[in-house]
Amino acid sequence: MVAWVSLDSTTITSGGPIGLYKPAGDQFDSVVYAERQPFRRMAGSDHFQRTADFVPNVNDTNTGSMRQIAISYRDNGNGTQTISGCLNGVALGSYTTGKISFAQSETPVALFGPRHMAGGTDGAPVGSIKAHIDSTQLYSRAMSCSGVADGDFDNVLAESDNCPNHANPGQLDTDSDGLGDACDSTPNGDDDSDGVDNNADNCPNDSNPDQTNTDGDGQGDACDADDDNDGVPDTGDDCRAVAGQSNNGCPLPTKADQCKKGGWRSYGTTFKNQGDCVSFVATGGRNAPAGS
Repeated sequence: MVAWVSLDSTTITSGGPIGLYKPAGDQFDSVVYAERQPFRRMAGSDHFQRTADFVPNVNDTNTGSMRQIAISYRDNGNGTQTISGCLNGVALGSYTTGKISFAQSETPVALFGPRHMAGGTDGAPVGSIKAHIDSTQLYSRAMSCSGVADGDFDNVLAESDNCPNHANPGQLDTDSDGLGDACDSTPNGDDDSDGVDNNADNCPNDSNPDQTNTDGDGQGDACDADDDNDGVPDTGDDCRAVAGQSNNGCPLPTKADQCKKGGWRSYGTTFKNQGDCVSFVATGGRNAPAGS
């Protein structure tokens, strides 16, 4: 049983945000607040048959803030079960008991607030809390505190959350890469692996993390056959960055910034790489370009 709940008061006790109640026999299991120990959570049960105090446990005294509380029941297969408690993914403690909870086939009903109903479902509610219950969930299996945790409070458990540290209740994953859009820097995919989302990449099939686009035509230099749009293909243009300039008529860089973010490529085959270009500028041209 898992619940996301914000306490309005710590003085209203002995109820819980979620519980399962079987009218026949007046049996129940519930996430109970402060019935046996002030400010502490426990696994409530009829006549405390399946209840023990969690150790070490912690006080839960904050009002007005959301927290996640979970009680897990693990059948050990030998006539015993282990009951564990978690608060915001942190273990409150666990214990083993020889008393087994009732089965799903016994059709229990869910209760929100009281821990059980005296005399059946039409009876008087027993126990209550004063709180805002955001969400509750029931699972057919026991889970660890790390698996049930919800650090971003989006009501999706850590074991299945594709963005465990970013709220994304819808779990949208546009590119189906297993990483939710809420925490994916390239939610629409990154086919060329350059860190730029496909929808924003001016060369989606050619790596160009700097997105340089000399002629401003919407097509990045990495995939543009004529970077300066002067009609001379880059393969034969000695000055790719200045329209109409070719055959060594391209002014060489005078500032290091002209070499960065792919700028060195604008000078045709003059420079071998960015470092070659920066070295040329830093030495005032004394270090000749290493390109062809």
